[in-house]
Amino acid sequence: MNATTLRPWATPLTIVTSLFVGISGLMLFFHLGEGLVKGMHEWIGILMVAAMGMHILVHLNPFKRYFTLRPALAVMLVVALISVTLMASSGGEGSPMMNIIFSVEAAPLTLVAELKQLPVEALIKTLEGAGIVVSDPQVSIAQLAEQSGQHPKELLGLLFSK
Repeated sequence: MNATTLRPWATPLTIVTSLFVGISGLMLFFHLGEGLVKGMHEWIGILMVAAMGMHILVHLNPFKRYFTLRPALAVMLVVALISVTLMASSGGEGSPMMNIIFSVEAAPLTLVAELKQLPVEALIKTLEGAGIVVSDPQVSIAQLAEQSGQHPKELLGLLFSK
């Protein structure tokens, strides 16, 4: 395939994949519908890489020129430094906040009740009010989510929204 053949596809594909990856990325960042968009975000992201490659191939000369312009190089350097800093700050362990959330999801309801500073019965009442059956206060949020077919973060939102 040459640049002429790719031209009708490269820009539209780059536009649509950028929109979907951008919107789903924001949703993931703000933990909105993660279960719905995570897989789509990843697969469309792969398609976006192909679209970017096609777009670069079609616009190769202008693309090369950006590497000679100081403002463009400065922007690229700043984004690269921010990216490396964010990766390094997670220490390869992921976000510290997400690690806390995963720990709470895995903790028994009795411990979650202590964190919330409520009796475990109050948490059970809230969950049962949402149609979630709690047979044992030692069950975890993750286990309850799996049993009820919900995402653990939905249950955390239910318990910690008040």
